[in-house]
Formats: sequence, structure tokens, C-alpha cells
Amino acid sequence: MDDFEKTKEEFLRELEELCRRVAKVEGVEENTNARSCENHKREPIKYMRWIIAVWTVIVVGLLARDLAILKQATQKLALREAHAHFQKDEVFRF
Repeated sequence: MDDFEKTKEEFLRELEELCRRVAKVEGVEENTNARSCENHKREPIKYMRWIIAVWTVIVVGLLARDLAILKQATQKLALREAHAHFQKDEVFRF
């Protein structure tokens, strides 16, 4: 078992122990305590999903912006080149 798995298991054990202590202080029944602990285990996953979703939206937005900037720069360069060739042709014709 790698260090991450050990750390994860230790975290879950500590979380369950904390849930039990809170339940004892609040006088909550054991069944409710088990459900409460399950909810605590799921909360980090829920937040991680939101973090991943927000990160993905940000990266996609930055990619779209970079592509738009690249397209604009390419169009400007093509326009300058076209003007240069047109002016060269004008000079040689007249």
C-alpha cells in the first residue's frame, strides 16, 4: 500500500472518530452518527468535482481566447502581406 492510501485511511479513521465524539457531545444516536460520517466522507468528493469543473471551464475559456487571438493575428498578417503584394504590383504596372 502506498503512502497516499495510508494517509487516506488514516484521514478516514480520524474523521470517523471525530464524528463519534461530536455525536457524543450533541447526544445524537449511533445510527444518525453513521449517516453523518458518511456525509462527511462525501463532502470532499463533492467539492473536488466543483473544483475540477471550474478548472475545466477556465482552461477551455483560456484556450478559446488564445485561439481567437491567434486567428486575429493571422488575419492581420495575411492582410499586410496582401497589401504589400498589391502595392508591389501597382509600382511595376504604373
